[in-house]
Amino acid sequence: DVYKRQLHELVFTLEANGRKIASKTIPAPAIAPGETGEIAIPHFPYQTRVGTEYILTVSLVLKQDTPWAAMGHTVAWRQFPIEQTALDKLELVRNTGISVTKEPDAVRIAGERFSATFDPTYGMMTSLAMDDRELLADRKAVLPNLYRAPGDNDRYAKGAWSTAGLDALRPMPTHGLEIEESIVTQARTHIKSTGNGDFHCDTSITYTFLGDGTILLDAVIAPGKETLILPRAGLRLFLDPGLANVTWFGRGPWENYNDRKSGSPLGRHELAVKDFFEPYVKPQFMGNREDVRWVALRDKKGHGLVIWDASDDQNGFAFSTLQVTDEQLAAADHPTDLKPINATVLTLDAA
Repeated sequence: DVYKRQLHELVFTLEANGRKIASKTIPAPAIAPGETGEIAIPHFPYQTRVGTEYILTVSLVLKQDTPWAAMGHTVAWRQFPIEQTALDKLELVRNTGISVTKEPDAVRIAGERFSATFDPTYGMMTSLAMDDRELLADRKAVLPNLYRAPGDNDRYAKGAWSTAGLDALRPMPTHGLEIEESIVTQARTHIKSTGNGDFHCDTSITYTFLGDGTILLDAVIAPGKETLILPRAGLRLFLDPGLANVTWFGRGPWENYNDRKSGSPLGRHELAVKDFFEPYVKPQFMGNREDVRWVALRDKKGHGLVIWDASDDQNGFAFSTLQVTDEQLAAADHPTDLKPINATVLTLDAA
């Protein structure tokens, strides 16, 4: 019988925030089809650290070559959350060294190593620099994002998306920028975006600046039509194209979605921006990663930015990075119709 031939072994791997800290391999028991058995889980002593998520992965792997797969091939796996410790509560101390410069067409907030510029008319961040390096491409604004390219299963809804103009939201003048300088420096923005007809979206974003260059961002996105089925709700950033290397702690390494993610293990993954593209015969939405705790985008020298989830949501957020926009994907008939733009298009989604 095949199950008695001992072709497999069990690998237990304990990870802390996606990094392996311990592993042990044991023989797989000979369990007949339809039967059950008990396995003693190896004990892994470890020192608990704050802000750390511990996950145990159990894998059934081949311990020798077979005609259909090589030794070490994973036949099945499952993950078990062991423990998640909270970060130390952030103590906001009075900022020193942060300046605010106000001009009629721009408001600049700067610290020792960073600067951010806002358009006071539209309430948008239009520049973000770290160590004198601009991170946003062509000063394109950080804006709410409700649109994604329709997929094969979106025929029931894509007409309504087009009617509402989700792919053509336009920011309107609101003069909705407020700066507060107290214990911390905050920029509170109000962005009003209009689509087609009477569709609109009101977005409030609060940026809290810390002296080391950390920015706490809290966004509230309120579409004006409650009955419209939205394809997404989040923010879109056009980043410097040099930020082409992505590392994240979440589900991966392949693309996954809210309704198709259980086959993608939680872990620490790395991929180039260009490799998030999927060559579907008809281009459509692609490249998404779910349950993300943090994502980092860096250049060849390792410089860039890290975005992490500071909320209490156990599922984190979703993101994608591409060299094209969803509007380009929707308009293309074939992958060869797509021309990369001079930016890394980063989408951050709460839903």
